[in-house]
This record gives sequence, structure tokens and C-alpha cells, in this order.
Amino acid sequence: MKLANTIVLSSWLLASIAAAVDPSVLFEVKDGFREPKNIAFMVMSGGASHTNWVLAFMEELSANRGHKTYFFTRDDHVKFGHRFPSVETVSIGPQYAFGKKKIEVVKKMRNRQMVESFIDMFSSFNEEFTSDYTSILHTLKSKKIDLSVCDHFCTPCVEASVKLKIPFIVTSGMALSPDAGAPYINNNMLTMSEPTTLNMSLWQRFYITFLQPAHFIYKLRHFAKQQYALFTSLGIEDPVNVPEDRWKDSLKIVNAAFGFEVARPLGPLVELVGPITTMKAPALTLDLAQFMKSHSKVAYVAFGQHVVVSPRDIELLLTGLLEAYEAKELDGVIWATRGLEDEFPNTLTTASNTTYDIQSFFQDNNNKDVNFINWAPQIAILNHPSTSMFITHGGAGSLYESLNAGVPVVVFPFFGDQPAAAKNAEKNGFGKRLEYTEPQERATEIIRTVARDQGNHFRENVKRFQALVQLNNKIGVTKAATLLEEVLFTHQDGQLLHRRDVKRDMSFFKAYNLDLYAIVLAVFVAIALRLTRLARKAVGHYRVNQKLKTH
Repeated sequence: MKLANTIVLSSWLLASIAAAVDPSVLFEVKDGFREPKNIAFMVMSGGASHTNWVLAFMEELSANRGHKTYFFTRDDHVKFGHRFPSVETVSIGPQYAFGKKKIEVVKKMRNRQMVESFIDMFSSFNEEFTSDYTSILHTLKSKKIDLSVCDHFCTPCVEASVKLKIPFIVTSGMALSPDAGAPYINNNMLTMSEPTTLNMSLWQRFYITFLQPAHFIYKLRHFAKQQYALFTSLGIEDPVNVPEDRWKDSLKIVNAAFGFEVARPLGPLVELVGPITTMKAPALTLDLAQFMKSHSKVAYVAFGQHVVVSPRDIELLLTGLLEAYEAKELDGVIWATRGLEDEFPNTLTTASNTTYDIQSFFQDNNNKDVNFINWAPQIAILNHPSTSMFITHGGAGSLYESLNAGVPVVVFPFFGDQPAAAKNAEKNGFGKRLEYTEPQERATEIIRTVARDQGNHFRENVKRFQALVQLNNKIGVTKAATLLEEVLFTHQDGQLLHRRDVKRDMSFFKAYNLDLYAIVLAVFVAIALRLTRLARKAVGHYRVNQKLKTH
């Protein structure tokens, strides 16, 4: 042993001497903290926008940093794991029952109060909670997981991690947690359709601050009782009704950047790492490649995985597109119909009194200018130079893909974060917002305005946001993976004490210096009262003197 140590020491000394003699010999400092860990990402619903960007940095952790990563999900989401070979996908059960009746629920969402849709959705999650929770508990134990990565809708992941004392990170497409908010920011599910209070009246602010939350709590009271009873029966300690209450000591990673999120101060446990977008995707089919080659001003229409368009929506949009086509502002249309063929009309007549056979657009015909297809390679279409505009529901994934490709948008929002995304597109000039309640003439003008793009107004603004997306996309995966390793190797009993906001250890009054302001105010009030008394005495003396003089 002594001989071995002597040899090592001698080698080190010789290397040091050589380096001193030859400055071109460099000593490389290597990481000393890293050791292989087991990391699991869990998401049970939400589709690609909840899944792909997280799997991208899970792949980085396993392929390039030596960790073992897992993707725990339901059967209908297993397909998202196929593009990430270094991540082991594990199904813990079949698709949610809610997923099977999703179409009917989604159809109603625009015409009912948000709280009612929440109750439907949350009740569905509760029905599946027990099986998710017990399966995740078992899988976390069997795989010896060191860190959980929980989608913000995946409450079973959070609760199972808390139960097993495993540190967890929350992932989201929006900065929804209280430590990502501000008094002037609307970052909860009830108010997110209007991102800030900048243009809200006093009454509107009063309503969303006091009346709306009270109404929400009242409506959810039965659900909250049922959830509390369920959690207690499963041995969950100190159940919470608001999922965000469990996140206060955990890192929140958000697939967004300022420009998509309203700029404001964020807490030390909130990190924006996006937009992380897909850079490899299916290519154009031969038929689509030929279609794009023979056209130069194509409008692409698609509404994601969850949205269900109505016949009225289709007529509103298709009429506008056909009238832009008649005006030669477009020369082609591709519409990804996603199995909703029965919602389309047989014929449609435009303002020019031209009647179109809509069903013919579904037929294979290389000579047609309007092409309806069930599935479309969206990224390949958006990145083709012939694509001039994109009509979208405004889902974050679709918006990022469009901006990454440099394509202006018309946002036709339905629910959730989509109304805010539509307003953001209009505010920043990379698209227009089109509400489903608009009359046909206005809808047509909005579509034609983006199709014309007079003076390259939309294209120029898209370029700015294209840069924002592409710059952040280059570093997003690496940044997110590094954040996971920060939690893995620096946490103490699941907490990141070096990121803990010191404000949490102070009283509210001290944290905001309200005690100081109160003292200063008290001094000013005391001085004001003293001066008032002196003034009254002076006035009294003056009046007495005046009376004496007159007598």
C-alpha cells in the first residue's frame, strides 16, 4: 500500500514538474459530486405538451450524465416514450375513464362556468387516484427512485413522493404556483384568461380577488370533503385541498420564457427553462411534399389533441379561408381533421356566391388546393417555406412550434391557457386572435389580414419570437437537466435550503417593512397632532388678545 501511494505521489509530482516546465500541459478539473441516481417522471394525462419536453431532459440525464431514468404513465401516453430510447417507459394502468368521455366534456367547456368543468375533471382524477397512488408507491419503491418529477396535474406522484420522503420537482407549461405570482398577475386556473390586472376595472379586480374564489370554494365544498376522506383512508398525512400547498418547498420547472409568461419577479424555487420544442419529427409524406411543392401560400389548420371543433367553428374558419383563397391571398389549405369528418358540412357558400363541395376536400386528389387529412406531420408542414400562416387553438406546444418555424398565427382559443395565448399573440404582433363568437365578416377579415401580412408586419414580429424560442431551446434541455441534478445532490430532507426565501422566516410586517412604515406614520401622526394642538392654542391666544384689545 505504501509503495502504491509512493508511486502515485511520484507520478503526480512528475506531472506537476512537467506542467511547470511546459505551460502547454494543462490539468483538467473534473466533477467530483456526480454519481448515478434513479429518476422517475410521472404524468397520467395532458398529452404531448405535458410530456415531450420533460422526456427531452430525462433523455439528457440518462444518455449523457449516467443516471437511470423512468417514465411512469398510463397506456395512452406510452407512445410519447418511444422517441426517447434511454428513458425506460413503465405503464401503470389503462387510459383514464375521463379520457374516453373527454369529447363530450370538452364540447361543453366554452359554454359553462370554469368551476363546473374543474369539478368534472377533478372528480375524474379522484376516481383514478387510488390506483395511481398505490401503483406509484409500489413502483417508486421497487425502482429505488431517488428523485420524482411530477407533472402539475399528477397529484398521486406528489403525495407518493411525500409519503416515501423522496424529493420531487413539479413540471408545468405555465408558472402557476403562488411563488410565481404577484398582486397584478392572474396566474391561477380561474383568472388566467386575462394575464394581468393592467386593463381590469376596479370592480373586475374586486370580483376575481374576493367573490370568484369564494364562489369556487363553495362549489368545490363537496368535492373537497370527498378528497379529504379519500386521502385520509389511504394514510396520507395532513391532506391538502390545494395541490400547490404541497409544492412550497419544491422546485417548479416551467416550459416557458418571459414573452410567453408575463415578466415579473419569480421566487427562487421557480425556473423558466423553455420553450423546449421538438427538433426531430416525422417528415412530409410524398403526397404532402408534392402538395407543398405546387403551392406557395398555404394555410395550415390544426387544433391539437384535446380540442373539439363544432360545425359552427368549422364554417366560420373555412369560409374565411376560402374567401382568402378567392382573393389569392392564399393558394392552398391543409386541415388536420383528427377524425372529426362528421362535423364538416357537405357544402359551403362564400360571400361571392361560390358553392364548394366540402366532402371532396377529403378525397385523394393531387390537383386540389384544399387538402383535408386525418393526421398531419405538423412540424414538417410548419417548417416548409410554402406555409404562410397557421390557424391554431393556441396550445403552448403548437405556438412554440409555429414560432420556431417563423410562421404567423391566427389563434382560435377554446379553454385553459388558450385565451391568454391568443391575447399574447395579438399584443406582440405575431398573430391575431379570433373568438368563436365573432360574426363571419369579422372572422374573414382577421384571417385575410394575417394571410395578406401587409408590410410583413406579422413576419417581422415572428422573427423576434423565433429568436426567443430558438435561443432558449438550445439551452433548455441542459438547463433543466442541471436543475434536476441540483436537487439530487444538494437537497436536505427534500428541501433546497440554499434556495429558501428568507421572507418565509419573517413575519409579514417585517418582510415588507410594514413595522417601519407604521413607526414613521405614527411619528408623522404624532407630530401632526402636536402641531394641530399648538395651532389651536395659538389661535385661542390670538382671539383672547383681540378681545382684550377691543375692550
